[in-house]
Order: sequence, then C-alpha cells, then structure tokens
Amino acid sequence: MSDKYPGLPVFNIQHMKKYDDSPAEWGERTIMPESRWTQKESEEYEVEEIIGHRRKGKGLQYLVRWSGYGPQFNTWEPHKGLQNASIVLNEYRRHHNL
Repeated sequence: MSDKYPGLPVFNIQHMKKYDDSPAEWGERTIMPESRWTQKESEEYEVEEIIGHRRKGKGLQYLVRWSGYGPQFNTWEPHKGLQNASIVLNEYRRHHNL
C-alpha cells in the first residue's frame, strides 16, 4: 500500500475564486509547501502493549495501548494493522493461546 493523502479529492465550488497574478511591485510570491499532498496516509505509532482481544467477523481485533498515550487513546486494531509490532503481537498471542 502506498502512502497517499487520506482525504477525499472533493471541494466545494463555492470556495473557488479567480486567481490573479501579484502586481510586479510586490516581487515574487513565496511558494507554500504542498502539505496536503505530502502528508502520509498513515503515521506509525509504537505499540506499548496489547491489553485485550475480541472476535470481529472472521478475525480478531486487539486492544492496543500506544506508547506515550493514556488509556483513553487505546484503539481496537485488526491483525493487519499490527504488522510492524509482530514481537508484541506474538507474545500476546502466545500468552493467550491464540
């Protein structure tokens, strides 16, 4: 999967307005960075620990505690979402006979 901007390529036409070149006496314009298109689709966070699991459809989801974040930020993640946390995931699965 390649990283792409996660937003929709849709905008409200009412927000559009005609572009006018700057007057010559203002000099060259500063070009803003293309932050919208260079933003990665998904940032990677470090898994502190897996604290639970549940069945969801045909698979399992794991309740993840993220490093540096409190319990209010715990999230349910599918196995696929934990590919880079294989050590923590395998340890949890071994401990719970999954």
